[in-house]
Amino acid sequence: MSEDSKKEFLEEIENFGTEAFKTLMDAWGGWESTLGKATQHIKYLADSLEKKARQICDPKIPLALELVKHDIRSCAQTIDAIAHTTKKHKNTDRLVAKIRTLMAVCHTVSYLATKGNRTHTLQFVSHDLELMLDAQKQAVRTPDAPKYFFSPELVATLQVYNNCKKRPGISICLGLYNDLCYTQIDDSGTGLIDVHGKALPKENVREIFRGKTTKNDVQRHGKGLQIAAQLAKLRGGFIEVISKTHNEPAIHYDTKTDTAHDTSERTTTGCTFRVYFTEKIA
Repeated sequence: MSEDSKKEFLEEIENFGTEAFKTLMDAWGGWESTLGKATQHIKYLADSLEKKARQICDPKIPLALELVKHDIRSCAQTIDAIAHTTKKHKNTDRLVAKIRTLMAVCHTVSYLATKGNRTHTLQFVSHDLELMLDAQKQAVRTPDAPKYFFSPELVATLQVYNNCKKRPGISICLGLYNDLCYTQIDDSGTGLIDVHGKALPKENVREIFRGKTTKNDVQRHGKGLQIAAQLAKLRGGFIEVISKTHNEPAIHYDTKTDTAHDTSERTTTGCTFRVYFTEKIA
């Protein structure tokens, strides 16, 4: 593929969020009757982008495309399913939450592709985050929680949550730390382990945020944490993780310093992920 074609392709990814958002907004008035067509169109756009991506010889496909390939399709499919049952159950909260999630992810595709262009952001209130996580019962809002979140940090939090949600004892906390906001996700699972079920060595923790996994060392985590780390960085923040496995000291790692060390911050098995970012779009 020529350089001009690559540039045109990246511009198409940049514009994806705007077109997808407009499609959803146009369908909003018709509600269930038009949402199906809207989400089908968004999935068509996602398919088109992926087909073009396959023609690019450069192996470094933008992280934005990973959101297109996975999150957009799955979210659109969920909206289709919920829309068909909304009238029956007479509860639109979940449908609205999923629609807002799709809006946030679509805009974040453009945000990543433009390396942090603030025009590709949407603002949400903190309560929206709880609904989007599908974890209203576990979510805990601290007294000093920020009032607003923006689409990049919402998607970053969703990526971390999706990495943790199948583990036991998950809980969510929103808060402020100095001049940064944060979302914290805790679980009481095994902690970070390798493919043999042993504690992940300190020197390998960074790999889960770099999209690098090996058969011998790192359990598969996919692109979610890599996307989350990049979004946090673009928002002036970082991610830290504290992991404790059975009979091993806890490990602390953060993407800001890119260092890992033993810590006493956690004494029970499991993981704590904190996603830090600036409170406002500067």
